[in-house]
Amino acid sequence: PPPGPAEPGAVPTEAPAGPARPRSWLWGALAATLIFFVSYWMMPGEQTARTAENLASSVTRAVKALDLPGGMKIDVTAGGFVDTLTTFLNSPDVTLNRSFTFDELEFDPGSARLSPVSHAQLQQLAAVLKAYRTVLISVAGHTDNIGNASANLRLSAQRAAAVKQALVGQGVAATRVADEGFGSERPITTNDTEDGRAKNRRVELVVLKR
Repeated sequence: PPPGPAEPGAVPTEAPAGPARPRSWLWGALAATLIFFVSYWMMPGEQTARTAENLASSVTRAVKALDLPGGMKIDVTAGGFVDTLTTFLNSPDVTLNRSFTFDELEFDPGSARLSPVSHAQLQQLAAVLKAYRTVLISVAGHTDNIGNASANLRLSAQRAAAVKQALVGQGVAATRVADEGFGSERPITTNDTEDGRAKNRRVELVVLKR
């Protein structure tokens, strides 16, 4: 038979369930996620380690041997930055202020610290500059337009200076290398798409004197 009503004064065997209380670990995880995204979007315009030109470096390309004045030989990426620059220096073209974009250069996110993958191209460039002793260059840093404009300008200048310092460390005279940052002032394409912003994040070499 079904149980009858509880007798007066009887103690219930199980308390009714109340509303679930939120777990502390869940609030901690949500807070950590929020901090991560806020930190990410507050970084300077270059949120990624790669500058735009580095997108091409993720694709395997052929290696080409270059003969430099003085008998030195170096291996470079065929059709890449160093190959194109050297072709220009060997040509009768006397155009000045010709620019070439680094394509195997990387920095730590939001900083001017060069990552190890950059060393090979910087060594190649140093060898080219030591072979072509009259050439004077300027290193120009650029960013996209995401983030604080002043911070982007500062970061672009720091990155250009880091490239110059690396070349000087390879034996190139400091007087032959100028450096300057332009932030987002000189985009080469739209900043309205991720692909465009990636292309605008770049470091260029400008030939000042042949």
